[in-house]
Amino acid sequence: MVDIPFVVALGLGKSGQAVAAFCHAKKIPVVVVDDKFEMAKTWVKEKNLLCEVLDGRGDLSFFDTLVPKTAWCVTSPGIVLDHPVLHRCRSRGMEIVSEVEFALRIVREEPPKMIAVTGTNGKTTVVELLCHIFKHAGRTCEAVGNIGRPLVEAFNRQKSLWPEWFIVELSSFQLETTYQPLFTMGCWLNLTPNHLDRHKTMDEYRQAKQRLSQLVVNEGLFVLHEDIPPIDVATECHVVRYGRKQGALTTDGTYIIFHGEVVGTLPERLVSGSSHDLENYLAAAFLAMQSGISSQVIAESYQAFSKPHHRIEFIGEYSGVKYFDDSKGTNIAATAAAVEAVPGPVVLIAGGVHKGASYAYWKKAFHGKVQAIIAMGQARELIATDVGDEIPVLLADTLQEAVAKAKKTAVPHSSVVLSPGCSSYDMFQDYKDRGQQFQHAVRDLEKTP
Repeated sequence: MVDIPFVVALGLGKSGQAVAAFCHAKKIPVVVVDDKFEMAKTWVKEKNLLCEVLDGRGDLSFFDTLVPKTAWCVTSPGIVLDHPVLHRCRSRGMEIVSEVEFALRIVREEPPKMIAVTGTNGKTTVVELLCHIFKHAGRTCEAVGNIGRPLVEAFNRQKSLWPEWFIVELSSFQLETTYQPLFTMGCWLNLTPNHLDRHKTMDEYRQAKQRLSQLVVNEGLFVLHEDIPPIDVATECHVVRYGRKQGALTTDGTYIIFHGEVVGTLPERLVSGSSHDLENYLAAAFLAMQSGISSQVIAESYQAFSKPHHRIEFIGEYSGVKYFDDSKGTNIAATAAAVEAVPGPVVLIAGGVHKGASYAYWKKAFHGKVQAIIAMGQARELIATDVGDEIPVLLADTLQEAVAKAKKTAVPHSSVVLSPGCSSYDMFQDYKDRGQQFQHAVRDLEKTP
């Protein structure tokens, strides 16, 4: 294992906890720094870790006496790059790396086989689909990264316990400070406005996503959607563009076609399905084919695949109206895709913490299909301002009120869709909590006249 002199674990979320636990187990000197000082101190005490816990909002003079300049600062994805602790680390010439980079350095000498997936939308679905395909084909694999389990934790065990493949979901926040070109294959699904409250501009967001092209091994495979702008690929990997227009990997609606040759058949479920489901399948199927799984086995596996919860999930039909939970739709493009995927007309429940992009995009995307928007959360007034001149917008104080208003507004044979286009943290613990509360509210409709 690479020599690690000293670690500053900045942020004690899942990834920070994994780094702190790894350093403790390997007897690597580590200090934990978190803005939620008391919470971090409690966690370290509960885990019996032998390390200092310091307040990221407080006096940073501890760097001068406690932290050597050769230390690595391992930053959590939720930490903004202009955090005072990171400023101090840069001024001292310290390395700043993500938990993903930290994990990759641990296995640099003998890396496992890994497929990395990024994109504005669909990352988790494609990662879970790949794992489903691999397991159906008798391969061992594990989904890690942004999907839930940190890489450090996944790698922190005997190699004999590793699966054949790791399928790694990577966010733009993780990619910002990851550098090791160790991924066997990479996939960039799409690029639409998102996280502009953090990245400030689309170009900055694009550059963060583009870093994945630099993390694939020489002679590896990098698959990206045809609509993504031209990129500079730093490694000598093979680049394949896919899509329904001019990609080398495409489909005619029945067959999968690569450079003009038929290489597989679409599963029956996808022939009349939504375009984003079809394109996600194209990418996943091709990656699986390149790992040696036959197109027939891939198509068979898809028949038994269920998308993760809260992703255009059908909840039920009440009084002739269908209800869908797309709580994971946390940006404007994801919401547009959800509206396209469900039968119309649509009453949309949207809103939450604004992420920086204009909702005016929805006016064209929703034209002729969205009957009304029920807006809630911090962004509700902004949504009304951006689209209210073309689409009726009703305001709601709570999710339960939004569901009640949607019920009154929806006509028979229409759909009510929760697809917020925003983060959840103003009103909920996370998108899962939001989706679960929506499902409870919808099922309560059975009890109301």
